[in-house]
Amino acid sequence: MKPQRNLSPTDLADLVAVFDTGSMGQAAELNGKSKPAVSITITRLERLLGIAILVRPSWKVQFTREGEALVAKARSVLAEVDSLYNLAGVLATGIEPKIAIAIDHAVPQSMCQSIVSQVTRRFPETEIELLGADGSLGRELLEAGHAHAAVMLDTVLHQSSVQFEWKTIKEIEFADVCTISASFHGDTRPTLPRILLTSDNDHDECSHSPRCITVSNRLLQLALVLDGCGWGRLPLHYIEEHLDAGRLIQFAQAPEIPFHPSLSVARSKAEAGPVAEFLWSVLTDLK
Repeated sequence: MKPQRNLSPTDLADLVAVFDTGSMGQAAELNGKSKPAVSITITRLERLLGIAILVRPSWKVQFTREGEALVAKARSVLAEVDSLYNLAGVLATGIEPKIAIAIDHAVPQSMCQSIVSQVTRRFPETEIELLGADGSLGRELLEAGHAHAAVMLDTVLHQSSVQFEWKTIKEIEFADVCTISASFHGDTRPTLPRILLTSDNDHDECSHSPRCITVSNRLLQLALVLDGCGWGRLPLHYIEEHLDAGRLIQFAQAPEIPFHPSLSVARSKAEAGPVAEFLWSVLTDLK
């Protein structure tokens, strides 16, 4: 049976204070204690943990390497204790401590900023996690319960076997682009392979391209297009800077692949807490 070790957050706070101030007296003043009380705490920690925290004898406070390692760990533990208290306070109010939103990179950045700013102003204690979810990933995160809501293309939303509450909010214009150095067949289509999201295979057989390169997200898709590895269909707002700078050129969309997506917001029909409900009201009001 392991010996019982009673470490308290106040002991760790004394330890960190001594390290930060370099003085038993200043640490005592910082934590509202007497200097002897802090000294006793350090000695007790040394006996309890079986390591020398301070160099002795020494005319000034000097930590051993083991003591420095202990201070680093103590900081981490104290941060977790603070996090625990914060979480308990949030849970006591019934407000979700964290909310996750799956967002396709086709969503304009200004829209993302609007979502985050509105939710954080209303619920400042709730952590917001934005999950990059291009193509079908947003739908999959919703289906698995890993996201409270998603902003994604309706083309993947319609493929779900799960019943979602959803609303179309905005049409998104896409453009077929490649680098200026890409070779063309005639004057209309590049002969390079098409670079597309894995989920795009659901509506495209790549019959017009010598081969396809599939990627998991739009960031990688854009990077490969810019490197001249192929051509891709990307949200126009996402590539305007590159078009304006001449790094990319736009060509006519292939008529055999009709593609007119819209951004939609979606959530599961499970019961939601106050933050998730407010988030949904923000999402459905997006323009």
